Amino acid sequence: MKRLFLALNVMCFAFIVVDAQQVEGENFELKSPYSAVYTHLYNLQSDAYNPEISKKAFGKNGTEKEAIQLKQILDGKGLLVIMEDLPIDSNYIDTSTVKNIYSLFPEEIQGIYLEKRGGKWYYSKETRKIIPKLHQKIYPFGANLLVDLFPKLGQDEILGLKVWQWLGALILLILCGVIYKLINLIISPILRRILKTRFNKVIPDNQLVWKVTKLLSLLLVFEILIRLLPILQLSIDISQAIFQGIKIVQTVFFILLLLGIVDLVIFYFKLITDKTESTLDNQLLPIIRTTLDVIVVVGGVIHILTLLDVNVTALIAGISIGGLAIALAAQDTVKNLIGSVMIFADKPFQIGDLINVKGVTGTVEVVGFRSTQIRTLNSSLVSIPNGILANEIVNNLGLRIYRKFTMTIGTTYQTSPDSLERFIKGIKQVIGKHPKTVKDGFEVALSSLGTSSIDIMLNGNLDVSGWSEELKTKEEILLAIISLAEVLNINFAFPSTSVYIEKTDITKAEKRFETVEELLENFKNQFGENKIEG
Repeated sequence: MKRLFLALNVMCFAFIVVDAQQVEGENFELKSPYSAVYTHLYNLQSDAYNPEISKKAFGKNGTEKEAIQLKQILDGKGLLVIMEDLPIDSNYIDTSTVKNIYSLFPEEIQGIYLEKRGGKWYYSKETRKIIPKLHQKIYPFGANLLVDLFPKLGQDEILGLKVWQWLGALILLILCGVIYKLINLIISPILRRILKTRFNKVIPDNQLVWKVTKLLSLLLVFEILIRLLPILQLSIDISQAIFQGIKIVQTVFFILLLLGIVDLVIFYFKLITDKTESTLDNQLLPIIRTTLDVIVVVGGVIHILTLLDVNVTALIAGISIGGLAIALAAQDTVKNLIGSVMIFADKPFQIGDLINVKGVTGTVEVVGFRSTQIRTLNSSLVSIPNGILANEIVNNLGLRIYRKFTMTIGTTYQTSPDSLERFIKGIKQVIGKHPKTVKDGFEVALSSLGTSSIDIMLNGNLDVSGWSEELKTKEEILLAIISLAEVLNINFAFPSTSVYIEKTDITKAEKRFETVEELLENFKNQFGENKIEG
């Protein structure tokens, strides 16, 4: 038994040794993209630094400088290689090119990829060509700039960072602050000159201009910081966290910048709409502004979620399904939204128009996404859903060319025909001389003999622009007619009823009977003795 147990232990140890040799051999022999990248990066770590082996991943003519610079490029851009995601298949084929190639970061850095040559995987020749250019772009002042500035501080560390890195970070912050001030001073007058065009001399609020200027300056400063940060040569974990944080902050500032630009655009559109006759355009601007703000914020949030490695596609799919359910449950709301779009497209009325719809008469005050608010003549506020409003007959009293003026004047029956004729002629003269009456088609005539009056009809149009002016014009005409009636001694009739009692000549009936006794005798003959007595 002891011999059997010893033999099993030896066999297990042999398998472990063989497996370790196979893994190490795979890494060293570059049989897959995984082994090539492992050979390159593992041998440049501080605890296993061996650039002589690392350069083997670049082929026969690879150099240590290429290996070191490529690692510095990845570290400088905060790109962390996740080894578990690398393919271990020696015959790996890229589906987009149908070739034995593998791109490390196809979206972040184009041109950095491995290819299979002679049964082994190496960094491509194109990668080797672009390494110096990428390194110069990421480290414009050289990767060892800060090390050369502080040579005596050496490798002393404080809280995980070397002293020269702390000093370099301080220098970068001061430099970014100075650059921010300079950019502010440069951009502000340029932006004001752009806003003050030859077509419009009005400049928006200073706070709005400063808001856009500061946000634009901050975005430029962050872009400069991203380019200078690799000089600190931070570890890949710290670099990745800092770069991700900077990108998130950049996105937030970019959202705020777009919101400021939306405010500027709305400001200038308002100047244009104020010059138009339509007041509905002014009501449309807040809706457009809200829509643009929502689009900007939603787009920014989606981008931030993407930076945080959230599966946005699945999230949007879930939201879409939920949105469909909400839409089915809120059909009236969707109907009202479509109705508001139809109102803005057809423009059946404007803000301030007097309209009549579904028995409601009033002035339009607000046209919103869901409903339209109407101020009635008794000053109450009525909200009508746009879905209903879009399907109803809207009588726009505010778009009338003329205001109808129809009335009937009743005079008493004691008025003589001559007085009536002079009265009608006088009314026609009043209508003809008033500046707000439409002379063509205005009729004044004796129309009917009513139950209690002789009726004179007035029918025509008033050339007035609003309700108040219409009332004032009617008042002036009526006062003139009353004065005319007073001069002609004509009385206006009011509803009345005359009762005439017809007098009957009863003497003839009495003559049928000369005396009362004869009358009673006649009744006696008709109804009988008993009935008369009772």
